[in-house]
Amino acid sequence: MRAEMARWDAGRLLAPGEADYLLTALIIGADAVANTAGTYYAYLKSWDRKARRPITLKPLALTDNGQDNSCHLADARELAATVNTDLLYLDPPYNARDYAGYYHLPETLARGDDPEPTGRSGIPRERRVIRSDFCRPTMASTAFRRLIDASVAPRILMHYAVDGLISHEEIMDTLSAIGPTQQHDLVVRSYATDQTAAAKRSTHRIYWCVRRAAV
Repeated sequence: MRAEMARWDAGRLLAPGEADYLLTALIIGADAVANTAGTYYAYLKSWDRKARRPITLKPLALTDNGQDNSCHLADARELAATVNTDLLYLDPPYNARDYAGYYHLPETLARGDDPEPTGRSGIPRERRVIRSDFCRPTMASTAFRRLIDASVAPRILMHYAVDGLISHEEIMDTLSAIGPTQQHDLVVRSYATDQTAAAKRSTHRIYWCVRRAAV
């Protein structure tokens, strides 16, 4: 299906935006029948009921908000320094698990490439290496400081786990250096695929920072 979409697009059979529309429907449709335990790094040992269903591409609802919208694939530090926004929302990785590996199949569908699968989970060889500095214990704090220092947004909203690689003290010190900062803890149900673990709770932390006006 992905290859056929690429052929349609290359043959100019699709209007602007239609290729992205079809690809989005494919990624959502494939995930709905994936035989995984939440990520594509953990496949189930037996066939789940949802994985026995045929894949279906459903029309996606489109909404016009009357604004000029844009989507970027770039280093967050570069975008934070150049894109003019009223609010900068941050939700960086909080552990050593790099998303490119744990969601490698949707990544392959999005890229439209043909990588060499490796290991039991079929992760492409080039995506087995951690790429994000936010996933490196020795680099996460520095990456966060550089991102905040480079940002130009007047308001910053950040979501992070209380047991993340960047300590609460480091986050507060970095944000407080540019403006008054508040934090609020949210106790939520832990992500789990079985009912026993679903009863567990975890704490997530929200940070709110208003940048001081330049003198």
